[in-house]
Amino acid sequence: HRFEHLFQTISFWRGITPEEDEAIRQMKGRMERERVKPHESASNLKLGSGGLSDVEWIAQRLQLRYGRALHSVRTPSTLEALSALATVGLLDNAEVDILSAGYLLLSRVRNALWLLCGTGQDALPTNPTAQRTLSKLLGYGDLGEERSEERLLGSVHSYQKEIRSIFERRFMQG
Repeated sequence: HRFEHLFQTISFWRGITPEEDEAIRQMKGRMERERVKPHESASNLKLGSGGLSDVEWIAQRLQLRYGRALHSVRTPSTLEALSALATVGLLDNAEVDILSAGYLLLSRVRNALWLLCGTGQDALPTNPTAQRTLSKLLGYGDLGEERSEERLLGSVHSYQKEIRSIFERRFMQG
């Protein structure tokens, strides 16, 4: 508890300046340009458009901006931070519902990929057999059901699109 208190004191003692806030936004844009190839943006669960990092950066930026005054938003958990940010009115409940559900789905898919591949894996598979195996592992259909992979990929891409829309509105513009 003492370490957590020390960490919070260091992290939130003065907030961030407008220049630092702009630098954070520029850093995120630069990471996207340099670490994800354009053709991989839709398939990268962590760094791609609407990926896990979009949710994390929204939460962390708002925490840095408002955590000095609003102690309730100071948490290392992304999901807890989203909920706390909604409670104080910095995100609306509909946004938090989408961000949280999308974050959980993308995390589940990413974790399942790690189990299937045996190593760190952030990209959705392109091989139909691997997609089908992944979808069944995640409960998107019985072994005999056709198109379970389409349901999974459709769900992932739908959440990524909604997450990215919120990200562009909440992170890139304000």
